[in-house]
Amino acid sequence: SFWLSALFLFTLMSGLLVGLPAFAMEKTFTNSLGMEFVLVPAGTFMMGSPKDEPHRNRDEVQHKVTITKPFYMQTTEVTLKQWWAVMGKKFFGRRKGSDNMPVVKVSWYDAQDFIDELNDLKKGVYRLPTEAEWEYAARAGSTTAYSWGKDINCTKALFSNNTQKSAKCVGYAESKGID
Repeated sequence: SFWLSALFLFTLMSGLLVGLPAFAMEKTFTNSLGMEFVLVPAGTFMMGSPKDEPHRNRDEVQHKVTITKPFYMQTTEVTLKQWWAVMGKKFFGRRKGSDNMPVVKVSWYDAQDFIDELNDLKKGVYRLPTEAEWEYAARAGSTTAYSWGKDINCTKALFSNNTQKSAKCVGYAESKGID
C-alpha cells in the first residue's frame, strides 16, 4: 500500500533490529545508547493492499506471510543523539533542534554505515528489517491502510514527505518544524 512505501523509506533510517540474544527474550530492552527495542512476536499476516485501497501500487498484491521468528525493533526513530553517539558529528553537526529529534535525510548507504558502526561496538547485532518484518510491525495486527485506521492522521505519520507528493500533512509538518 501507499503507506508502506512512504513508511518503508522512513524505517531505513529508524527501524533497526537486533538479533535475539541467547540470554533472554525480554519484551523490551534498552541498549547502552538509550535505544529502546520491543520484541515483535512471530506470526502470520496479510501483506500488501486490497485492490480498492487508495494510493495502492499494482505490485502490492495481498498475500499471506508468516514471520517465523520473533525479532526486536526499535520503538522510535534513531535520534540525533543516538546517531552522534555512533557516527560522531560528521553528519548533522549543525542541525538545530533537540537531541531527541529523528535523523532525517539519510540514504540507505548512510543507514548501513550507521549499522556497521553500531555493530563494531560489539554490543549486539543490528540490521534493518526486511520489508515483510516492517509491514508486519507497522500494521500492528490491523487490516486497514494505517495501523490506526483507514485515513491518514498527520499526528501519527510523516506523510508530508511522501512519494505521491501529497500536500495533505505539509502544514502540520511545517508547524512542527519537520522537513
